[in-house]
Amino acid sequence: MPSKKIFALAALLCSTALAAVEDTYEPADSKVNVLDYDNFHRFLDQHQDDVILMEFYAPWCGHCQQLAPQYREAAAELAKADLPKNVVLAKFDDGDDYNRRLRAGAPDVYNFTSYPSLFVLQDGEHERYGGGREADDIIFHMSAVAKGLDPYEEELKTKPGLYKDDPERSKYVRDLLDEEEMSPVIADSPKNVLRVTEFYSDRCPFCKSLASEYVEACKELKEKFAEEVECHAVNSRVFYDVAEEWEITGYPWMAFFYQGKKVEDMAGLGGSDSIVNWVSKMHAEHFDPNGVSPPPPPKKPKKKDGEDVGAPTDWSATVFEHTRFLLHSIAAKYPDEPTPEDEESVKALIGSLAHLFPSKSGANGLRSALNSASLGPIDTSSSSSLSAWMCSLENAATGSSADCSSSGLALLDLGECDEACHNEEGWKVEKEAPWSQTVYTADPEYHQKVLKTSEDAWQARELFKVLDLAKRLGIVTKKAEKKTRNSIMEGKKTQDHYLKYLSGEIEDALKESTL
Repeated sequence: MPSKKIFALAALLCSTALAAVEDTYEPADSKVNVLDYDNFHRFLDQHQDDVILMEFYAPWCGHCQQLAPQYREAAAELAKADLPKNVVLAKFDDGDDYNRRLRAGAPDVYNFTSYPSLFVLQDGEHERYGGGREADDIIFHMSAVAKGLDPYEEELKTKPGLYKDDPERSKYVRDLLDEEEMSPVIADSPKNVLRVTEFYSDRCPFCKSLASEYVEACKELKEKFAEEVECHAVNSRVFYDVAEEWEITGYPWMAFFYQGKKVEDMAGLGGSDSIVNWVSKMHAEHFDPNGVSPPPPPKKPKKKDGEDVGAPTDWSATVFEHTRFLLHSIAAKYPDEPTPEDEESVKALIGSLAHLFPSKSGANGLRSALNSASLGPIDTSSSSSLSAWMCSLENAATGSSADCSSSGLALLDLGECDEACHNEEGWKVEKEAPWSQTVYTADPEYHQKVLKTSEDAWQARELFKVLDLAKRLGIVTKKAEKKTRNSIMEGKKTQDHYLKYLSGEIEDALKESTL
């Protein structure tokens, strides 16, 4: 006769299973659309003019259960929001055997390996949802998408600045928060005014310590020069394109603008007295009380996502070439018989670079290319397959039409490597450990040090993935690897320069390679 314990266990299992279903169940008044295999594509057709957030979940998934009430709340708020495009939230039970036929028939359409997985769908395209999972985060992210804005950039703009959120500081220092207003305010204003502008990062400890000194200096400058001097500040971590435009290479950085030109950079930032003395010197040397203000600048044509207006700068072109070379080098070095860990590592790396690419348009272009239905899923089955896929990725990202049938073609086209670099067996290297064994598992203490001291921990973390992968492939020498890590650790280079520096080291190492 079954014992009471068995009955109790059975009851517990049944109640747990029922609770899991209830946690992901949508009540009748929910604004979340529950889909299955039969109505999935019909739903997409009905909402082809809307923005859709699609959740793939399983009822037994704990994270899915935690997300459900937040998802439901966000759906209710977005359903009544006044946005340029309607935003609808939907969910699809991918844990159901019948429903799994959706992805089984087209595994390249929605490629994921864990629950919940969320995708943003609009205009026939889809991309991974990259926002938070609280209701407010979902509402913020999807509202930005519906307005045609970059949700990642919009989120950064909401982060606390060093001046804008402090009423006392903002009396004397104006935090510039709109990229469109920065060039006129900093350099091309019709007013005959000297402008002092600090470029900072809100994550830079030294910038934070300097802020009070800068405010004190600007207060004194206002008393001394009245309306002839203005103080501004730009969070270069958010508006990195602006910092690049004015050749800002570190934080904090102070520049002096007058009559439409950057006159001078301040070297050796110090206390308020040194700032006042420097600005007073600039005022004496450059300010003309009878000066004629420059005419208003012509409006710059707006750029679409993934598109640069005008010719790229030499630096941008150099970084683009370095990035191409880095990606194709990794493909060329990829093993012919990769392990599952190898495949997961290179997939994660490509995803990281889609956010790491050191220009906004480049990152947007790469993300769009990765989510293009015509590209297909990343092929990590062999070195030749990955090289061909990488070539197709470049075609999708740049609009080029290179022949991707030959392994390593794009790498040869770069002119960085001659035919002697290639052989019929591929680029064979002895790996010290699986690529997935990064600095985080190998040295947790070092990892914590990185997170505490790096100017931008997220960028450093992603770059260490690139560096570790390059090291495992034998592309980077130990000396170059140490030098690169130290530069990232010590904050000697801004985040936009890391990739250029790292890929330059890889290029040099490849040229010296005897493989």
